[in-house]
Amino acid sequence: MLARCSSRLYLRIMNMDLRLEGEGKFWEIVQQGQRTISAFGKLGSAGRTDSHIHYQVDAATKFAESKVKEKTRKGYKKCGKAKVCPAFLKPKYSKDFVEGTITKAKNISPKGMAYECEAQTACKARGDCKGYFEHVGYDGYPTYHLLAPGTETWKKGSHTGLVASVRVKKEGAKAVAAAKTSEAAGHGPKKPVMKVLKKPAKC
Repeated sequence: MLARCSSRLYLRIMNMDLRLEGEGKFWEIVQQGQRTISAFGKLGSAGRTDSHIHYQVDAATKFAESKVKEKTRKGYKKCGKAKVCPAFLKPKYSKDFVEGTITKAKNISPKGMAYECEAQTACKARGDCKGYFEHVGYDGYPTYHLLAPGTETWKKGSHTGLVASVRVKKEGAKAVAAAKTSEAAGHGPKKPVMKVLKKPAKC
């Protein structure tokens, strides 16, 4: 398998897409502006992924180039474009979320995630996660943050306009809709029945 790999590297600034292989393992990286995501593991496996949001494009490029040089020094060779990263970056759970408003929530991932697919996967894995929101930073690149039970209301345009969109986990959205429908139909939660005790009869 390594016979078709090449030791010559062609790096594309700001848009790197590279896969390296060596010693029965693979390592790959994809750079999109200030964001990078890398994948690594044994050949034939799905591997693991790791993403970063860098403070500027040049920093992301230097990070990617330094990692490539590090791997080539260890004997890895270029084997075309990344395979694992693109598959990971494709959102798999978009149908499980709907655009909306989330009340009584708080941001539990202040640093944010570089890719929406990460937020979707993390939110589905957490039972207390109500959904996530997209935050557009001053550099123009979005980050994604998870929302769990709290005290604030999150909707598009809230928090001084920095919230670009809010995606609600469908499980939670269905529960809220069902509760509203029940209340509208007059089938709210049953009130406890108060028993009136009769005074004992006089002898």
